[in-house]
Amino acid sequence: MQSDKKVDATIVAGDLHQLLSATPLKPFDDAVLDFFNSLSKRLVSVREYSDVATFGFWCRRASLLKEKENYSSLDLGTRLGRGIIFHSTPSNVPVNFAYSFAAGLLAGNANIVRLPGKDFEQVTIITGAVKELMSGEHSDLAPYACFVKYPPDKTLHDFYSSVCDVRVIWGGDNTIAELRESPLKPKATELTFADRYSIAVIDALEYNLSEDKKKIAQDFYNDTYFSDQNACTSPRIVFWLGNENDINDAKELFWQNVGALANEKYDLAPVQAVGKLAAFYKTVVCVLSYFKTGVCVLSYSRD
Repeated sequence: MQSDKKVDATIVAGDLHQLLSATPLKPFDDAVLDFFNSLSKRLVSVREYSDVATFGFWCRRASLLKEKENYSSLDLGTRLGRGIIFHSTPSNVPVNFAYSFAAGLLAGNANIVRLPGKDFEQVTIITGAVKELMSGEHSDLAPYACFVKYPPDKTLHDFYSSVCDVRVIWGGDNTIAELRESPLKPKATELTFADRYSIAVIDALEYNLSEDKKKIAQDFYNDTYFSDQNACTSPRIVFWLGNENDINDAKELFWQNVGALANEKYDLAPVQAVGKLAAFYKTVVCVLSYFKTGVCVLSYSRD
């Protein structure tokens, strides 16, 4: 039920009034590439947050020029961005907003980015660096970025949806349904990222023969524990291939290595523990229901 209490958006970085009058740029504009290269230099050394450093490494000029090659079949010199993009980014993946923003700016658009509702230090680091660069040496791009933060509110959804030419919705089915109650301009378009889930398939024999099992554990940890299994790329189920002996040996070594990493790095907050226990109980009920009726239906909210 929508509350009558007024909700204001907090402008974390950028100037909305400037943005509303920004003109589209060419895709992979030199000024944009220069900006991201400067941003990369500031972020790539942030060692305490590997996801920030990874984004910094990705947005360096050489990396983006390689990305540009994927569009070599298009005449980018004659194209322009669509206008203003409103990004509603997920609350459970700290740096997702930065990639969404980067894609929008690289395509030549001005970007209103709704930041995650949760307080992530990674968000503060990246938006702080963007704000500093766009108020200094890259001030020419200041009209192309506005980072806002607000809880779900239809009035604000309505406003940002009404001024955009493209709406990008991350966060799953519930968020998409909520934002679609806010109309777009007649010629505007929309990109959505609905609920989706991943699995992992491991060949037991290949795993047993691998020389760097710790790296495999680290990669699995990054995909799974780093986002607390909330990202759509996080495996929900692990399937093992091979004969029983190989599988038993592989599972023991694999989970031993993953467990050691989790014990060292993973911080399980009380609210997360309650959520996992609730999910476990739902699964138990589903399994019992399946054996009794042959039907099993589970519904999870990604929010």
